[in-house]
Amino acid sequence: MIHDPRIGPNYTTADLQDLQLLQRQTRTALVVLESNEGTYTSLRRFYNEQITPLLERNLLTLQEAVSCRQSLRQFVSQLDELIYETNMHMKCLVAVERAYSERMTLVCHYRTLPNVFIFGKKGLYR
Repeated sequence: MIHDPRIGPNYTTADLQDLQLLQRQTRTALVVLESNEGTYTSLRRFYNEQITPLLERNLLTLQEAVSCRQSLRQFVSQLDELIYETNMHMKCLVAVERAYSERMTLVCHYRTLPNVFIFGKKGLYR
């Protein structure tokens, strides 16, 4: 970026390409987080729907069943935390991606300014 005090910043093509790369990387990270969130949710659903009924069949001793239920609750609780954190990161990345998009619009706008003539107190500026 080159700054001309008469017309403001003059962004280069490299600046625009850097923003495009950052936006692409942000979108890729968002896809990975969405995939992880889906995996965590599927795991949680599986353990709630498949393992809980097995525990209710009385195949284990009372002590084993209590221990297994406690372990299951801890595991599902950890999955809930992972799902919550993943959703928080996804919301953050959506905001970052939006900021990159807005910055790209700004850079594109400023890249067209050098071709525009501006009238100032000292005359015509290019």
